[in-house]
Amino acid sequence: MADSGDAACGLALQMVLAIDFATSAVCLHQVILPRWSDTRAAGQMALAFWAAAGLMMTAYIRAWATDPNLGIELGTLEPGIDALEEQARRICSKCKTFRPPRAHHCSQCGRCILRYDHHCMCFRSCIGLGNLKFFFLFLLWGLLTAVLYLVAAAPYCLEDIRPDPRAVAGSTRAHALLSAVVPLTALVALFGAIALGSLFVTHFTQIASDKTSLEVYRADVGVAAPGASPAPNSTARGSVGRVFSNVRGVLGGQPLVWLLPVQATRPAAARSA
Repeated sequence: MADSGDAACGLALQMVLAIDFATSAVCLHQVILPRWSDTRAAGQMALAFWAAAGLMMTAYIRAWATDPNLGIELGTLEPGIDALEEQARRICSKCKTFRPPRAHHCSQCGRCILRYDHHCMCFRSCIGLGNLKFFFLFLLWGLLTAVLYLVAAAPYCLEDIRPDPRAVAGSTRAHALLSAVVPLTALVALFGAIALGSLFVTHFTQIASDKTSLEVYRADVGVAAPGASPAPNSTARGSVGRVFSNVRGVLGGQPLVWLLPVQATRPAAARSA
């Protein structure tokens, strides 16, 4: 369980994101799309926006609610009988349980996490074996949602960053306020798209090369014991021919549902965790 300070910061961040998304959605339907001359195109934009937003929110909820250890009790795992694997066995000095290769103890959650990637304040939980796919899809669909909002809001912002006085005179005070807020929501969406895009590219690169964020930024992590068997797919790291296998190890064995926030099959990495 995360400490109270981390939980409070995470909750505050979640509230800010929720308020920003709600404000943007209201601006989209009350101010931006009604100004489109082509009502059919406006309807298609609304449909695309909510499809992406729905997948984004579903992925967020699944990443937040899914146990990164998939309900596996690390203390019940069998290390294996192979002599080389015996050398790679580790006991966590903090939680006193068997820690498989690529697992890491999270001080904020107070337990070891399989295929530990990082502790995410936005989700108030660890990102690991069980929810890495959902975190990755949240980045993907969040990026697309932000881009769609920018595409919809750009004509409104470029036409005139100030609200039309005639429109304001015939509208309610709330509508006038929303009209003034649209450029701000577009700016937030722009920064959000840049941040999500950067994270998406980073994590896709890591997944394709079968690495975690911890292994990338800490050279002392993920180093096997002398003579120990390598980590899963370690021979594929950096190999273009094995990218598909590495991606499948995270997103599941059925490519048709890779982009959907469903756990169609158990990640391949779970068999070797």
